[in-house]
Formats: sequence, structure tokens, C-alpha cells
Amino acid sequence: GGGGGGGGGGGGGALRGGDLLLTVDGSPVRSLNEAEAASQASASVQLGVVRDGAPFAVTAPMLPSDGLGTTRVLGWAGLLLQETPDAVRAQRSVPAQGGVYASYRFYGSPSSRYDLSPTSHIIEVDSVPTPTLAALLECTRGKADGEVVRVKTVDLEGRLRMTTLKLDLKYWPTFTLSRSAAGEWSRTMEAPAEAEQDGLG
Repeated sequence: GGGGGGGGGGGGGALRGGDLLLTVDGSPVRSLNEAEAASQASASVQLGVVRDGAPFAVTAPMLPSDGLGTTRVLGWAGLLLQETPDAVRAQRSVPAQGGVYASYRFYGSPSSRYDLSPTSHIIEVDSVPTPTLAALLECTRGKADGEVVRVKTVDLEGRLRMTTLKLDLKYWPTFTLSRSAAGEWSRTMEAPAEAEQDGLG
């Protein structure tokens, strides 16, 4: 079914720490399990809450979650990129236009040298939107070793930043890690584009 994953932060900012949950769609709930079960089949739920001694109602969207977590990671320019994890989505703002989430940055990599921060979203490369891993991979697939790219990011506070980055595909090649249904991880290397010859040779 639907959206058990929205229970914790599914209020989209409407719920706060310390809120006391009383009802889900008018049915009383006495535990987290009851609240999750009551919200499984809905795209959004009506919550009855007490905050600072006063009761009120809030409509909360539910986020679908298969419970599998991360199943695909893209290694690019020394960053590990993935779709936005549920925990980040529940606690922080996510760019409305999408973007791939940088979960880790390797020291000494191009992303480290050019200060691309982990815990930010890459939303464009060379002015091309990158709402998904597939879009970022497609956008960067034709780039050659040593090529300079413009990268636009949004941090977890919603601040935009633009930087340039010189690719080092010899030591920091692009790769994809994928997890199979059986739980096995496999790596696929992406071949860099050939650098253009200057015709002086």
C-alpha cells in the first residue's frame, strides 16, 4: 500500500516536535503502529493534534516508501549521488524541481577541490536540469577528462550556489552502484568521452 513513510515528517512542516497526535482521519490512535496502519491507504490524512494545550487539525501528505532505502548510487567527480533519502526528505526542504542528493564527498577529488558540498542537491550541470540520477548521468556522459563544467546546487537550507569543476576522469571516473532484488551490489563503470584533438599534432 500507500504511505507509511510519511508518519514522522509527513506534515510537510505543519507538524512540530512536541505535538501530541490524537487521531488519524477521525480514528483515535494510541501508538505509532496504529497511526501508521491508519495512514497506509491514503495520499494524505487529516490529523487531530494537540500543541501547547490547544487542539487543532492538519492535513498531512503521505510519502510512499517501499522500505528498501537506497538501491542506486552514482559516483561522479568524487561525490556519491543518490535520490533524496526519506530521512532527508522528512526533515529538510527538497528542491521543487528535483535534483540528485550528494551524500558523500571523497577528499582530494574534484568535488573536494572545487568545494561541492555533500548534503546538497545538484539541480543543473551546464544549465541542463538534473532532477534524477538518470538525467545527471545522461548530461555528463559526453564529458571528457579535463573538461570544465558548471554545477548548480541547492543546500538543505534552500540556498542556491553555482560553481565550476574540472573533471578528472582518470582518477575519479564515473560509475554506478546498483543493488539487485537479492541484495547484491554491482558496479558499472562509465567510459569517458574522448578528448578532442587540437589538430596541432
